[in-house]
Amino acid sequence: MGEGLEGVGLTNAISTAAIAAPPSYGERMSSAIRFSSVTLACPDPGGLAAFYADVMGGEVTFVHNEEWASMPSEGARLEFMGVVDYG
Repeated sequence: MGEGLEGVGLTNAISTAAIAAPPSYGERMSSAIRFSSVTLACPDPGGLAAFYADVMGGEVTFVHNEEWASMPSEGARLEFMGVVDYG
């Protein structure tokens, strides 16, 4: 054993240590962090964004070639990322 620990059992050492309860979920979350979007990988970002906009009554607000499309929705934005070899 290390110097100065002779005779101190593990049970004794633990019982004398202050053991704090872990913080609750609300105490650990920062108010600065917000869920803002979900990104879906797909072969046709503009087409899938248009589909979701039609289904959800939304509007596609950004399309960049075959690479990216965005659609705002209630609570978070839906992002669509083009993947050439998808599927």
